[in-house]
Amino acid sequence: MHMTAEPTPVAIGFDDPAQAVKDGLAPTSIGSSKLWLLPKGGDAKMLEFTGAGISAQKDAIAAALERAVALGAQIMADGAKTAESGDALALRLGSQSSILKLVAMTSAAGLERALKNAAVWVGADPDQVKVEPVTEFFDKTLSAQDITAVVSGWQASAYSWRTAFDRLQKGGVIPIDRTAEDEQTLIATDQEGRDPAPEEMFDPVSGKPLDPTKLPPQLQRSGNGI
Repeated sequence: MHMTAEPTPVAIGFDDPAQAVKDGLAPTSIGSSKLWLLPKGGDAKMLEFTGAGISAQKDAIAAALERAVALGAQIMADGAKTAESGDALALRLGSQSSILKLVAMTSAAGLERALKNAAVWVGADPDQVKVEPVTEFFDKTLSAQDITAVVSGWQASAYSWRTAFDRLQKGGVIPIDRTAEDEQTLIATDQEGRDPAPEEMFDPVSGKPLDPTKLPPQLQRSGNGI
């Protein structure tokens, strides 16, 4: 649209336009402070598109934007209105997000190459440059109901505490940079931030000191840790 609709000034009356421009005779700028002196019998006008094609181009661009918005809303939707099996949902969302993943990976590869070049320029090691694209485009934050289900399954010994920890971490409940050992240390500290009392440092069943890097047996059963 810009190339076809942008008004273009035209000066008429020069026998050799290229030579006229080289000699500084033909006008090369436009504006209220620019005086054009044309040869005798010369003329000047503005070329501008006046047909109906611009409207068609504008409508086509608007339609493309509407399709992009609709596609984005469809991709980011939580799911279909009707019930779907896990495999059907994964297949549908996977096909919708495949193009987004391709764009993200291609963009990351281009950015990584540019940063490697920049590293060479500043004398750094380009092999240390790594760009990891985000390829997850769906909100996986656990709801309160999901958190309750995860904790209940762990308390029922359906899976280990580490499995519950990983699920809570992936669901945005536990910070992604926190390790299981760090979480165990926080569990051993009460909500006010004080150090645990001496009696809290021993297993009430065996009487042995608790290892802060491992899950205490009584916590596995009672669920007091999470």
